[in-house]
Amino acid sequence: MTNVDVEAPSDAGLDVRLVDHDLLLVRKGRGIKVQQTGGANFDTALEVPLAGGDLGTLRIPRGYVEANVRIRGDRLHVVNTHLEAFIASTRNAQAEELLVAGGPLDSSRPVILLGDLNSAPGGTSSGDSAEAYEMMLASGLADRGVEQSTCCWDADLLGGALTTRIDHVLTTPSVTKRSAKRTNGGNGQLTPAGQFRSDHAGVFSVLRAP
Repeated sequence: MTNVDVEAPSDAGLDVRLVDHDLLLVRKGRGIKVQQTGGANFDTALEVPLAGGDLGTLRIPRGYVEANVRIRGDRLHVVNTHLEAFIASTRNAQAEELLVAGGPLDSSRPVILLGDLNSAPGGTSSGDSAEAYEMMLASGLADRGVEQSTCCWDADLLGGALTTRIDHVLTTPSVTKRSAKRTNGGNGQLTPAGQFRSDHAGVFSVLRAP
């Protein structure tokens, strides 16, 4: 699923393009059969005035992807999303779109929700609210991720500190957690260039289907 796709000249005279996608990757040869896939952009999106509005408004869509999968006889519904980072009201409206009747989290199968919700228990270090995360728990989803912070290394990926937990694995109660761990969370996991592999840590959960 393609979200934002923008292109503009930079002060350095270079043409810069940003393309953002949501993806679900499936490892081959593990008894996983993908039965149906889908995805969409949220109706609600951040809108940023350009040059004070003189050049119009840039709309920054975000979205989700979903799949029905079968793993050795177990049938699951998996959703991956990335909610708005900067405006809580926009992020919360996107969370509501996930939760609405007939939406991507409304499935007769056990559900696994993955993603950067930009919402942490108790809020985040940048002052964003915990509301989107709390909405998911109030809907009946359970937290199956890690308890450590997952965001964010410095923009150059050379240092910084992880101070907030906004990357989540949430499931319906019938899916239980066997274990979970964080990746990209320390100096032992740097690239050959001495950088972290992302500005976020990864979250890896081993789950048991009902």
